[in-house]
Amino acid sequence: MDSQSIRDLDSEKKIWSGQCRVSRMWLGVNVHTDKVLHLDPILMDSKGNDIWVQIPPVLIEKFKKVLKENHVYIIKNFDINTTGLKYRPIGNPYLIQFSRKTIVYHVLEVPAIPTFKFSFLNASQMAGKLGHVVILSDAITTTSLTRKTIRKELTLQLIEGDVVKVFIWGRVIQQFDKIIDAHGDDQTILVISAVSVGEFKDELSFSSSGSTVVYRNLDIPAVKAFATRYRVQLEVQSDLKSAVFVLFEYEGKRYFGLSGHELFQKNGQNGDLPPDELLQLVGLTKKFHVKFKINLFADSQADFTVLRILEPAPKSLSCVCKGLNVAGLHLDLGL
Repeated sequence: MDSQSIRDLDSEKKIWSGQCRVSRMWLGVNVHTDKVLHLDPILMDSKGNDIWVQIPPVLIEKFKKVLKENHVYIIKNFDINTTGLKYRPIGNPYLIQFSRKTIVYHVLEVPAIPTFKFSFLNASQMAGKLGHVVILSDAITTTSLTRKTIRKELTLQLIEGDVVKVFIWGRVIQQFDKIIDAHGDDQTILVISAVSVGEFKDELSFSSSGSTVVYRNLDIPAVKAFATRYRVQLEVQSDLKSAVFVLFEYEGKRYFGLSGHELFQKNGQNGDLPPDELLQLVGLTKKFHVKFKINLFADSQADFTVLRILEPAPKSLSCVCKGLNVAGLHLDLGL
């Protein structure tokens, strides 16, 4: 049987001969009441095309016993329509709806079908998504703070180094707490799916939806890249004042022309000492374009994130780099 693509599906096709993997699956709920609305699998074919499925409450128990994440199936006798919904977890405008006539066949010889597909959003794209559905945000947890019992406010760091607020609700709080309780001291990179962009106190933020699922340390390229990126703390001084600036992978690669992994490989180092390119920053006078944030509720210094390293212009405010800290390795030259 020739395998068909998800792209072949339209409102007239009720029987599909293609094989598809259940990439993700969750219970779609009302974010305010936690009432279960439907079971939501995401199906993916061998070409990486995906489609959202909704299974009504009366059929959830039946298909929960049949459908398993990461398994492959052939599905027949279903309805397919355009979603017509403002909020949807993926970009495909079509939606499969199961009925009592729907038949699912488990495929034992698993073909080469991707497991996950995400559309990641960075901070610079948030404004363009205001009021629209954001498919996914990829972030690493830095701090968390409970504001209300039904809502938790998180401060998360995106893959480019930007720090944003993420508000999670109901069952998503339980997912998050379970991950943190089990792996609190380990490196944790979270993929938070199907979040929307909103405004909170004049700042753009993410909010979980009824389709949001929190994943930890997924085996996908984006998470691997995030886990191996570098984070450099620069101790800088301007006149008589000093501060710590944080340089993340994105700007570091733009300045040095190499990623952190490439820098260490180029110098044949294993992380015991910083690469020469980083060491050469020490003692130099540079102009830093930084973003800073002050926590008014904590007795701590402002957080400075380096957005650009520039050559100092005459009479401009510049800083001297006195020392650096790479991935927990501190080097203070006492200049």
